[in-house]
Amino acid sequence: MTSPSITSLLNPNSSASMGDAQQQQQQPQQQPTGPIPYEPSIFNVEPIDEFTREVADWIWAFAGDLNWDVVEIEAKIGLLVDTQMRSRKELPVPIETILTDDRGLRFESNMTVGQHKHFNVLLNSRVEASASPNYPHAPVRYNHSKEIDGFHHHNGRKLRVTTDQSTGALLRVVEKTRVADMNVLSPKRGFDWRVSVNTETPGPAPPAASQASMTRQKDRISYSHQLFQIDLTQVKSGNQPLMHELEVEFRDARALLVEGRKMQDDVPNRYLEMVQCFLNNIRMLIRNAAEP
Repeated sequence: MTSPSITSLLNPNSSASMGDAQQQQQQPQQQPTGPIPYEPSIFNVEPIDEFTREVADWIWAFAGDLNWDVVEIEAKIGLLVDTQMRSRKELPVPIETILTDDRGLRFESNMTVGQHKHFNVLLNSRVEASASPNYPHAPVRYNHSKEIDGFHHHNGRKLRVTTDQSTGALLRVVEKTRVADMNVLSPKRGFDWRVSVNTETPGPAPPAASQASMTRQKDRISYSHQLFQIDLTQVKSGNQPLMHELEVEFRDARALLVEGRKMQDDVPNRYLEMVQCFLNNIRMLIRNAAEP
């Protein structure tokens, strides 16, 4: 028996083809009611953003093997300063860029009084908006604290002793260790930024007779929103000028690293999503900054 030709298979006069045609007539084609959605690519897949993945991989590389209960993951905004030129670093790039070589650079975590006030007003407005009964998003809370940090050398450890500025009550004693920094140049914006992985290990209170090698006063307003805390702080250290700092911190670094472990194990996780939210907060703050 010979196989049917292509022509016979497409012949509209065959009974099968007539039946199909009648069925198609009974089911008129629906016209789209709105714009045709664009698929993310020819593969119908959206690629992972390389910047986000780079930051996520970097965080895991330096924090994954640490004690997750004492890890601190934060970002500070400021300026990357060329130590020879004594001015903001310039590179032939138009947008934010992760620097793999930061030799000859100094990161200055500071801003003007006017910029500090602008951020204060901006973030307060988020607190006020979220307090509305009809606010449809996650609430934004704030806390105002005034503390004094004293730095003590005790048994080979550098301890930061924090007390309440009003009552003198001991709040915490930690040994902070810098693990790694990632510097990001952002030439299109008024600020650069730095992501840091640190550890803050609880320590014993030094002897009462111990004298602090340095003290600083911190007047801080903390804004919390879901995974993050944004700290807007005025810092006074000795005879140094008053500093104004802004940082974004994961409120629970362990929760992030749990998701990072899942990603390493190739199981469903939200690690990249959490890192993306971290970057979103940094970028939105920088893009809404005031002029110096």
